[in-house]
Amino acid sequence: MATNAIYKVIKYQNAKEFLDDTQSDLENDEVINTFPLWICDVKTNSSSQAPQSYCALYENDRLVYVLVCADRNSYVGWYGKQQQHIDLGNANLVDAIKELLQAGVPLTQVSTLHGYSPVVDVFYRIRKTLSPYDLALIDMGANDNDSSTSPPHNVWSYKITNKKDIRWTTQTRQLAQRATLRLAGWMDYPLLVNWSEAFARDCGLSDGDAWNRCAAEVQNGYAYFWCLDDGTPTAMIWKRRALRHGISLAYVYTPKEARGRGYAAAMVAQMTEYLLEKEGYSYITLLVDGRRDPAKNLYTSVGYQMVGSVARFSY
Repeated sequence: MATNAIYKVIKYQNAKEFLDDTQSDLENDEVINTFPLWICDVKTNSSSQAPQSYCALYENDRLVYVLVCADRNSYVGWYGKQQQHIDLGNANLVDAIKELLQAGVPLTQVSTLHGYSPVVDVFYRIRKTLSPYDLALIDMGANDNDSSTSPPHNVWSYKITNKKDIRWTTQTRQLAQRATLRLAGWMDYPLLVNWSEAFARDCGLSDGDAWNRCAAEVQNGYAYFWCLDDGTPTAMIWKRRALRHGISLAYVYTPKEARGRGYAAAMVAQMTEYLLEKEGYSYITLLVDGRRDPAKNLYTSVGYQMVGSVARFSY
């Protein structure tokens, strides 16, 4: 970015006003901006009274970064791949990012920061210089080797854009021919809760209120069971974060007694093909635990390609 650029921060009144101004730009790289776009959609259709804010940073009237805050979480997005690099030597830019961070929900009411690296990493470092009680500007150059930042929760991000890229094996194809993907209904509710809680335990995550989450997924038509032969649920997979062009997969789960038989790979391949071919999405994305090998895992074996790294920082 040019050092003589003029930066401007705009705070919007609501999600609709924010999207009217930014959506077309953010959708040019929709995967990178999944989180702010998704939470905007959630809040547009929500009656929640929790604090929320929608802000954007412009460089010479060109969108650069967005920051959306809702339910004590904040989400970073940006326009243009060249904006991944933030020049910390550009004092005007650093000051503008500080203004962006302070323009929304008060810092004391925001506990996490989500987004794609490396932008989210730099936003986190700049955020750490903003004491809730003393918002004096701090020289970022002195923090280039800051080792005090707490480690983030990192995950790998992947996507696939064409059903021809799905890597079918003889085994997964044969399994898919025997299997059906069935929407979970209210009769499945206890099993859905049980498996979602087991999935969270396996991943070392806090599932929060699994009962309400599963009820919402049933109501929205997002939770599926993968059923072999007689229709008995064998594994589980959910759709998440539906956007204009793409959608994500999550909660890919096979009970322990059914593992090691290729079921998960067949289910992911089958669901991916269904979403691309039948539901008409342009891409499917998913997140993988950062502790796994980014180049060799279940999803790369099916044909997913790595997009980058996502981080969630906590304060």
